[in-house]
Amino acid sequence: MFVENTNNTISSYSIYDITGKLVYETNGFNRIISIDISDLKSGQYIISFDSEIGIIKRKFIKK
Repeated sequence: MFVENTNNTISSYSIYDITGKLVYETNGFNRIISIDISDLKSGQYIISFDSEIGIIKRKFIKK
């Protein structure tokens, strides 16, 4: 998964499984980052980005 941080406003991100369990977390963020999700089991996840404007959450499906 690739994420573009065009204004460098994202400071960290976390990935949660559908039950809300934290499965991955990191601090520090470059302009474009590759997030390796190959170790995640198939299913639905929520990625949460901490940014200057607040918390942004998005759902994604790992096949």
